[in-house]
Amino acid sequence: PEASPDASEIPSDTTIDLEPEPELTLTLEGEVVPVVRPWLRARAGYRGQSYAPTLAWMSGVTLAIGVRPAPRAHVELLADIMVPSRVSTDALELRVQPFPFGVAGGYAWPLPRDWDVELAGRVALEPTRRSATATSTQLALTASPERVVWSASAELDLAFGVRLAPSARLAFGLGLAALLVRRDTVISSGDAQQVVISPSPLRALVWAGFDFDLLWR
Repeated sequence: PEASPDASEIPSDTTIDLEPEPELTLTLEGEVVPVVRPWLRARAGYRGQSYAPTLAWMSGVTLAIGVRPAPRAHVELLADIMVPSRVSTDALELRVQPFPFGVAGGYAWPLPRDWDVELAGRVALEPTRRSATATSTQLALTASPERVVWSASAELDLAFGVRLAPSARLAFGLGLAALLVRRDTVISSGDAQQVVISPSPLRALVWAGFDFDLLWR
């Protein structure tokens, strides 16, 4: 067998070319845009609701501020500023003004053309100022003419909204509230009693207003 040549047998004028492997280069064109979503949310609008057989309707303003744990969900703290209302009898005029406050939350499902449908609910405490004025000389008020009574309610709303801008939304909805704790106002004269106001156990309500996304991150 023939022996393989060693390096000393290779002619000195022999050239060996070793070509490097070509480098793989990737080029990405475009710009990186960070994904942001609304986080802080505020709401303001009109709220109207039925109240009692002797006080058919009450109106007011709702103010709320909260957060969005998900892009289409919200949790918020709220307060209603209701317009004072009056109930009159032959001998008494009763002035009623609730100041509800509580927590609420909801979720919105998208619809075409920037519309959405939202299911929401809330639970609220309702301190209510009731002040009585005797309109007859035959009636003497033995209790305090002004007092605050407490009640509580839970409600469910269905609303439709439309985006006016990326950070602004107009919404309007209908709902039903259940009064969990309620107190009547009664006039007692001897053995006779007259119910001046008895809050309804169920209330119909309507509302309309604006949502604002205040902080994006």
